[in-house]
Amino acid sequence: MPPREWFATDYYGILGVQPTAEAAEIDDAYRALAKQLHPDLRPDDPAALERFKEIAVAHDVLGDPQRRVDYDRTRLAGPRSLSGGEWSAPGYNAPGAVRAPARPTAPTVPGVPARRFPRGRLMASGIALVLIGLVVGAWRVQVTRDENALWDHGLGGRSTVVKTGNGLRLRFTAFDGKVVEANPPNYTNSGAARYEVGEKVDIVYDKTNPQKITLNEDTTARDVTLWIVAIKLFLCGVILIWASRSRWVERKFHQRYGRRSPGTARPTA
Repeated sequence: MPPREWFATDYYGILGVQPTAEAAEIDDAYRALAKQLHPDLRPDDPAALERFKEIAVAHDVLGDPQRRVDYDRTRLAGPRSLSGGEWSAPGYNAPGAVRAPARPTAPTVPGVPARRFPRGRLMASGIALVLIGLVVGAWRVQVTRDENALWDHGLGGRSTVVKTGNGLRLRFTAFDGKVVEANPPNYTNSGAARYEVGEKVDIVYDKTNPQKITLNEDTTARDVTLWIVAIKLFLCGVILIWASRSRWVERKFHQRYGRRSPGTARPTA
C-alpha cells in the first residue's frame, strides 16, 4: 500500500521539477536545494529544517525508479495536487518518463492434492511384521528344544569339514562305526564361509538318526541376537498397527501432506 500522503503531496513541485524530468535532473535539483537548506548552514531557521525534510522525502521517492512509478500511478488515481489543478502522470512513452525495470516472473508451484492417509498399508505392514516376529520366535523356540533334546540324549563326537558335490559337509564316525556325512547346523549357501575344509568341529548327534546334529558349543550370543530380532519385528508391527488407528498420527499426516495451494512450498519438519 502506498503512503496516504502520496495522494496529496506534489513531490515534483517540492523539488521544482517537471513530472517528465530525467533522473539526473531530479538529483541535481535535490542537491541544489539541500545545499541551501542544510541545517548546518541555517541552524536557527526551523522553517528551513522542515523544508529540508520535505525535499529529502521527495528525493527518496522520486530518486528510486520503482517508487517513482508507484508514486505516479498513485497520484493519477488521487484527487488533486496541492496547486488545485488536475494532476496527471506522464505518459508511458512521453519524453523523460520513468518506467520500472522488468521483474522476472516468479515460478509458481502447482496445487498439490492432499495425500490420503495410508491406514490400510500401515495396518497390513504392521500385521505382517507381527506375524514374522512370531514366526521367528516360534522357530527359535523349536530349535532350542531340538538342541536341548540332543544335548540330553545324544552322543558327542568330532567331525571334519569336507567338501562334496552338495557343498560343505561334516564327516564323522558314529558309535556303530558307520561314516556319516551331515549338513552343518545353521549352514546356508551364503553363510558357508563359517566353515573351512579340514576344520575339526565338535558335535552332538542323535544316535537313532546320526544326520540330526548340533554343534557342541555355547549358543547364547546367537540365541540372544535372534530373540532381539524377533522382538523388534513384533514391536515395530504393533507400532504400525497403533499408528493406523491413531487419530493423532492421522492429524499430523494431514498437517504435513494436506493440500497445498499454488505457489506454496512443502512445510518442513
